[in-house]
Amino acid sequence: MNASRIAFDGVWKRYGESVAVRDLSMTIEPGSLTTLLGPSGCGKTTTLRMIAGLETASQGRIRIGSRDVTDESAADRNVSMVFQNYALFPHMSVLDNVAYGLIVARQRKTVAHEKAMQALSLVKLGELAARFPSELSGGQQQRVAIARALVLEPEVLLFDEPLSNLDTRLRRAMRDEIRDLQRRLGLTVVYVTHDQSEALAISDRVIVMKQGRIIQAGDPQELYHRPRDAFVASFMGECNILDAELLDTDGQLARLSLGGLQFQVPHRGAVPGKVQVSLRPEGVRVSEHLNGGLVATVKNVSYLGGTSEITIDTGMGDWFAVQTGSATRLTPGQTVDVGIEPHCVALLSDQEP
Repeated sequence: MNASRIAFDGVWKRYGESVAVRDLSMTIEPGSLTTLLGPSGCGKTTTLRMIAGLETASQGRIRIGSRDVTDESAADRNVSMVFQNYALFPHMSVLDNVAYGLIVARQRKTVAHEKAMQALSLVKLGELAARFPSELSGGQQQRVAIARALVLEPEVLLFDEPLSNLDTRLRRAMRDEIRDLQRRLGLTVVYVTHDQSEALAISDRVIVMKQGRIIQAGDPQELYHRPRDAFVASFMGECNILDAELLDTDGQLARLSLGGLQFQVPHRGAVPGKVQVSLRPEGVRVSEHLNGGLVATVKNVSYLGGTSEITIDTGMGDWFAVQTGSATRLTPGQTVDVGIEPHCVALLSDQEP
């Protein structure tokens, strides 16, 4: 399959007086899996539908590969989309569902069925070709929808919240299957979700959106460990947003003070004075042995098997911590010693983009 680059240049989408997407410029590289992530109403699904040709840009240009597709209809773009509800035809067999797009495109039924079987083999459903959608599990229906998209040999494959109807265990399995398929076939995939863990697990690149704009884009590790601001930090997973004091800088490092604890992190252009930082919960060390750290009180402990979630009162507000492994059991009201892993701290911007 041919994988193509996608480029947005100053794209706006308006519905009357309402603006869904604002001056959006971005490039999605061929053969990559890029996730559009953000809260409901941020413009991510509208952006996906503009790539598919299901929505028309109000302003700006959209390119797929070497073609300007801004004014092309969905039928004229070599793009396939997997919808949230799968949209399978209940009266058709699995094979006929997958072959449907080829038959509509005037391919001979025998050729369409042969290609459909090949697509079903890619998603490991060849033996279920004669069944009907009602005879399949949710995960199997999801794979049929993917096969139906793949059989058209698209330049770009789009996913709109594809796992939202599945239970947690099946979501994880299907997430891994989509990622494996994308890598094996070298597809350009654009994936929409509001689930942070899904975006972190599946993506080469994550684009975080808010109110129709891109707030930050980067690989999952960058966005998790170096969020631009409090919105991105909070949206990319659990975190503590805290006030700190930037004491001084030394080269690329800043020396911070947080509740009497001092440590260094990349300064990211910040200057001495009051600053805001994000602290990931796995970077909060909680010990029952007092050894010179920040003294705090345990408020709540939730045991989750491999991990425990701990809320502590530091005197500067509540902090959320995650403790892994065979940690000492803590109890509410207990006095504990708190330390910080500097690599889990990021300086945040206080400026709106």
